[in-house]
Amino acid sequence: MSSGDAGGLDAQAIAVEAIMTQAASRHAAQTRVTIDFLFVCDRYAAFSNDGLAGVAQKGSH
Repeated sequence: MSSGDAGGLDAQAIAVEAIMTQAASRHAAQTRVTIDFLFVCDRYAAFSNDGLAGVAQKGSH
């Protein structure tokens, strides 16, 4: 194997590492957004359930 091949492999390894790093940071950002979204949905569901329960109780009295 010539030194040119080794240089090419190094460059390829660096490129793969950069892509993996980008993918990992993108995944982390998506995970944060998903967690925020789920939290908002959870709060909204709790609010909606309280509201519906309140309406149901008023209706039954």
